[in-house]
Amino acid sequence: MEPLPRSYLEALGKIVDAMSGAESALIYSISRIVGNDMDTTLCLIGGESIDILNSKANKLIHSRLKNEDLLKAFDMLRRRLDTLNEERNKYIHALWLTDGPNVMRVKYTKRSKTGALHQVDRHVEVQILLDLSRNIQESEDSLLKLVADNIELLTNKAT
Repeated sequence: MEPLPRSYLEALGKIVDAMSGAESALIYSISRIVGNDMDTTLCLIGGESIDILNSKANKLIHSRLKNEDLLKAFDMLRRRLDTLNEERNKYIHALWLTDGPNVMRVKYTKRSKTGALHQVDRHVEVQILLDLSRNIQESEDSLLKLVADNIELLTNKAT
């Protein structure tokens, strides 16, 4: 097996960086909603996984908003972040192998009833990884914009 091409290493790094940005955007958004108290926010949720951050943000937003259209927009974004995180896990927590021009991804998953399961992608194009990092970044931007555009409603517990 040959070393993973540099373009793949860079693309995987972009995914990690983009998801870190999304996590930070969730923490920042939660802090804004609860009154810009970042110290308290970090005491309560600092270091949590993106799944937990996304869930906490969702609960907080649902406790503050009653507008169905806004709730749908936030819910759609929450689901998108969940899906993107699953995709991130698929690529970041995988074994990467090269065999000439082919770059393969192997992912082992523990299953309680059926034993070990592994997934193999025989050839992963680097563009798939770059698209994922771009989609994560776009979701981060959408979250920050949605919170900024609706901060008065979110902070005033308005309906």
